[in-house]
Amino acid sequence: MFVLRLEELESQGFITVRSAKTYLIRGFETAWNRSSLWAIIFEASAAGGLSFLAADRIMQPLDRLKLATKNLAEGDLQSRMPPVTFLNWRSWAQSFNRMADSLENVEQQRRELVSDLTHELRSPLTVVRGYLEQLAEGTIAGDPELYQRLVGETRRLERLTVDLQELSKVEAGYLSIQRQPLDLYPLLAKLQQRFADQLLEDGLELILAVQPLSQRYWRIRTALSKFWSI
Repeated sequence: MFVLRLEELESQGFITVRSAKTYLIRGFETAWNRSSLWAIIFEASAAGGLSFLAADRIMQPLDRLKLATKNLAEGDLQSRMPPVTFLNWRSWAQSFNRMADSLENVEQQRRELVSDLTHELRSPLTVVRGYLEQLAEGTIAGDPELYQRLVGETRRLERLTVDLQELSKVEAGYLSIQRQPLDLYPLLAKLQQRFADQLLEDGLELILAVQPLSQRYWRIRTALSKFWSI
């Protein structure tokens, strides 16, 4: 519109308008070019800044995941991903934490298993060693009942070995656990007989006074052995 107005004035005889027109048009072109250049610079800076922020927002969770994975690989099973606000990363962080929880639970079960096996192996070995030492010292005489006890303890060690093999099959998914009714009275009687001699050395007497009963338990002998050995 401004250029058209200048042309109108020029046609009416305003001679000075012609030179002013050329000057003004060049001025506007220069201003337009400068403003376009600044606009391009501003847009490029804004785009670069946004790209940096986006990259930083993506790299921070990656760095955290890298650190958590490194700690987990080095044995720190309590390593977890901190809360992530970035929506796409939130599910990945939760998946990593669930995996870490599973590994920690497996390690906890492994430690409990090692503790149980240590106790289970120590108990019959202690009984067998005690009887053999007394036989060697001549403080007790060997009889069929004593020998049967020793045979029972050695068979118990054999069963523990079989249990370890079955446990490996269970963990591998090759064996299913089947529970069945068990009469607890004979089991308690055997435990009472096994620990009674040890308690007599300390001046204590273990008396079994329960009625026959039946319950569904798995590996109850292990639990009862722990109870009596407390």
